[in-house]
Amino acid sequence: SGKEGAPAAPSAAAVAATAPSSRVPAQACHELLTAEMLSPLLLHLANHFVTDKSRPEMVAIGLNTTREVCARVPLAMDATLLADLIEYRKDRDKAVVAAARSLLQLFRDRMPALLHKKYRGKGCDLGEKPDAYGALQVATGVEGAELLSAREARLAAAGKLRRDEDGGPAGEGDTDDGSEEEEG
Repeated sequence: SGKEGAPAAPSAAAVAATAPSSRVPAQACHELLTAEMLSPLLLHLANHFVTDKSRPEMVAIGLNTTREVCARVPLAMDATLLADLIEYRKDRDKAVVAAARSLLQLFRDRMPALLHKKYRGKGCDLGEKPDAYGALQVATGVEGAELLSAREARLAAAGKLRRDEDGGPAGEGDTDDGSEEEEG
């Protein structure tokens, strides 16, 4: 009744398995990429994956990838594209709805000023913005290091701290008298 030589249409699971992973573009994004460099990527995702003509699995992958990219560099998203992507909250497929809601929640937390007023939620801070491009928070020391030096000073004052030849704290197997034990 059917053509025997015709290939069967791939299943939804096969399409999702061969689709590009949302981790690959998102893992390549970091805080030193400018928003201008990532805007074409977001537009490409929206134009090729997140369309009404695409399968629901592809739309969900496109929305999730967009969310992961924006989680790393939120300044790459513009308000019109975000408004279009959030409208997928009303889709029939549960995966697409969940992906659109997670994108909405990300921007409620990171940049609520980019959302339309009805999507912001109650009690949002409109002044909250992500760090500007190139703004790194560099650690200047190890938190709690002063506690370690204070403990060493207390132990040294009590005479309980053992020191090795270099003047540092002695290790587990070190002894105070300098004698070495022979293993037999």
